[in-house]
Amino acid sequence: MIWPRPGRTHVTTTNTVIFEREIVRILEAHCVACHAAGSLARPLESYEETWLDRDSILAEVLGHGMPPWAAVPGYGEFANDNGLTLRERQFLVSWVEGLGPRNDGAVFLNVRDPGERPPEVRADPDFDAWVLGEPDLAVSLDATVVEPGQGERIERKVVDLGLGSERWVRGLEFRPGDRRVVRAAWFTVEATGQWLGGWTPWHGFVELPEGVAYRLPAGTRVVARVHYGASSERVVDDGLLGLSWSDAVGVAPTDIVLESSGEVPPGSDAVRFASRIPIERGLRALSLFPEFEPGIDSLEVSVRRPDGGTQILLFADEIPLEWPTPYVFAEPVAIETGSELRAIAYYSNDTAEARPGGVRLRVSAY
Repeated sequence: MIWPRPGRTHVTTTNTVIFEREIVRILEAHCVACHAAGSLARPLESYEETWLDRDSILAEVLGHGMPPWAAVPGYGEFANDNGLTLRERQFLVSWVEGLGPRNDGAVFLNVRDPGERPPEVRADPDFDAWVLGEPDLAVSLDATVVEPGQGERIERKVVDLGLGSERWVRGLEFRPGDRRVVRAAWFTVEATGQWLGGWTPWHGFVELPEGVAYRLPAGTRVVARVHYGASSERVVDDGLLGLSWSDAVGVAPTDIVLESSGEVPPGSDAVRFASRIPIERGLRALSLFPEFEPGIDSLEVSVRRPDGGTQILLFADEIPLEWPTPYVFAEPVAIETGSELRAIAYYSNDTAEARPGGVRLRVSAY
């Protein structure tokens, strides 16, 4: 006799991508700056934390929602690039679809003492170390209280460095007082507005090339603009600004500012805002820091060379306004004399009222 049996689908758990090799490296490189205990978002440090959140991780990876980074690959190389590579995305997708294996099994084999296990493999954020080494000067920022229910906001703080004489700065680093509420911070000289640098959870320092340094006269005060997120509990944040001196007088960077502004009509799409400025002497660009209005769709920063060619320095798309960030070039970008620096932004407006549009782009160069 032949008795029919119900068919069952077979789900394979075979996977060459494992947490303790590929996935933990991706978490350390791109995720735990925010997804850690005492930081902005739910922790993704351990295998258990990551495995339980795997479906959400997959959705964010496929939707390009996380990690927050708007620069499109292929247009400029940046020292603070936080975007996933195609290979890293493939690793994450493969791991989740393969049911999230922890290791290849060999990690837990211990013939001498089966009861003894090796140390747990975790993503390990180190928020207490100075990346550039112990700073020559560390100054505390004024404390800010974030109450439960408050929305995102930017606080302006003035920091007196206590300089009795001129100093040259080769490096700047910032450590928030409470990483649970700080999304970004950027620093300028109060008297001149000179850009000094910015902080994001994944890149918290500025290190200038050899022979380049910011000049700070005696009595210099620094303006810190700190972007705070919401909190479910009362939080007090201060923060510590560290400066590293240069032993020699350097070439001082300057700012080039491009601005465009106007109105985005209700119900409109692809409204263009453009600005340009001629480059009268050759220079090298260190970083770009754009500031937008809500409704920004994309930004292109380019150089039109004297020979008619165009070099795109940055193309940013799907820009997350809640994560303001500078774009720091991996190597200074040379711009020829006679070139034209351009910034073109596109806006949309799906509301019934007109909204402001435009962009203010600060280019730090020497």
